Amino acid sequence: MPHHALLPSFLTYGGILVSLVGYVMFLVAAFGEGILWGILCFFFWPVQLLFLVTHWYNARKAFLVQVVGIGMIVAGALLEPGVRTVTL
Repeated sequence: MPHHALLPSFLTYGGILVSLVGYVMFLVAAFGEGILWGILCFFFWPVQLLFLVTHWYNARKAFLVQVVGIGMIVAGALLEPGVRTVTL
């Protein structure tokens, strides 16, 4: 397997790992504000959005780490040899 064929897999799996790290960082920030915030953020994603908006200063790094991870996943998917793009 050529080395350039490993790049999409590396980006995809690395992006999943980076996103997971960002999610854990987010939960740590939520539990740092209070146990109720942490539990609600863990079980209900709309509460995560509320927490992000109301506690931006504490949650911004975790959010940005997740965004980088998602960007890596998308880049890996787009670089996958079998993926075709749709043109309009």
